[in-house]
Amino acid sequence: MTSNTLQKTDNHQAKVEVIEQDTFTLTQPNGEQATYDLKSLRNQPSFDEKNNVELYMSDVSNKFSMDNPHAISINKETGEYQYGQLIGKEKIDEFFSMVERLGIEQRDKMHFRTPSQDWLELADKMTDEQLNSLVDIAFDISKSLFLESKNNEEVDNIIQKLNTLDADDLDSAINTMLYLTEQAKSAEYGDSEAFVGFTVDFSSHFRLVHKEGEVLRDYMEFISAPELKEKDIAIVNEHLVNMDYTQASGLMESARLMEGDSKKQLFDLLNDNETDEISEVFAYIGALSTKPSNVQQYQIDFGNGKNELSTVFDPKFDDADLTSLIENVLSVNNKTDLNRVIEYIDKSSTAIDQAQVAIWQAIAKSTDESPSELKSQYFDSLIGSITADITERHEKEIRSVHHVGFEWYGNEKSKVTAFNREHKINSAMTLNSGA
Repeated sequence: MTSNTLQKTDNHQAKVEVIEQDTFTLTQPNGEQATYDLKSLRNQPSFDEKNNVELYMSDVSNKFSMDNPHAISINKETGEYQYGQLIGKEKIDEFFSMVERLGIEQRDKMHFRTPSQDWLELADKMTDEQLNSLVDIAFDISKSLFLESKNNEEVDNIIQKLNTLDADDLDSAINTMLYLTEQAKSAEYGDSEAFVGFTVDFSSHFRLVHKEGEVLRDYMEFISAPELKEKDIAIVNEHLVNMDYTQASGLMESARLMEGDSKKQLFDLLNDNETDEISEVFAYIGALSTKPSNVQQYQIDFGNGKNELSTVFDPKFDDADLTSLIENVLSVNNKTDLNRVIEYIDKSSTAIDQAQVAIWQAIAKSTDESPSELKSQYFDSLIGSITADITERHEKEIRSVHHVGFEWYGNEKSKVTAFNREHKINSAMTLNSGA
């Protein structure tokens, strides 16, 4: 015990005793006493102290606030230390030992994770390389959630799900997610996603996305489906690691949405063919499912004798649309063969996006009635008819809306038209230079 004497400004002495002791004892509710060694805790550097000297070297610390949301506390009733979800000094020390296995960037990223038993158990199943990769994966998912103003509970659920996998399945899942991350990084944004404009329902058509995080969340949603068996996941993983971003997105959407007979047809397709043989099918589905909206442009005369460019945004395909399309593609494959399906995809792809669901409904119906090959004339007539109906509807809607004028950058004036069709928000835009 030491004592210090402080001299106050009014010359009155104030005696302050600073007590330093190496242990303290708490009596727990059951009457048992727990003694804690404070000396060892004082001499042990904290998680933050260990890493602060290295923070300037980390790209993560330069971009994100490094305030740790978790602090070690003592439960007043039990006298136990708690850090995140971990209770007891032994568990907390185990967590710090796990962190020691991480690189500088990954240690910083762990500041955003909740210390939990799932992390400790996962670490026991993994090599240092795998553990660092998992931290990177969790951080990418967090960035995707941040852009959607969501909390990190989804990440905690993902870590919990991964902890239920055995070592082999966990290794397969981590490798697949790392591959998907690299594919997402190299993927180019589609024209409609890069399109900048004005829409009534801004969030539906123009939103910030973190592609790596989104594809990882899609993958975890897929493998978390309760009806999927481990062998199903293994088959899908085997194909995913040989696909590009768009193809992989189409396969994951198909695996997520299909049920019953359609699910069986999907896995028959996966089991019976090599990845390169079915890649075009899933590239087609992925291209439609990843677009944030379906865009079509028209030259419209609004009565001033001049054609003006109008862009119509239809909402992205919802689950019902995609389910119908994928079911019909699989049904046609089941009744004919893969080469026929790829031929039909090539022909249907010449039509606008909004026509695809209706086209495959018609193809499936025609195949049910007669499995013989559909001729080119059939497709020309079918695509022409469906496209004409959509075009006519779009032009009527564009002409029926009220025009709103506003100043555009560079002294350019714009006319914006917006309409609501079948309870789905859409917009159309026309641009006039200097008018």
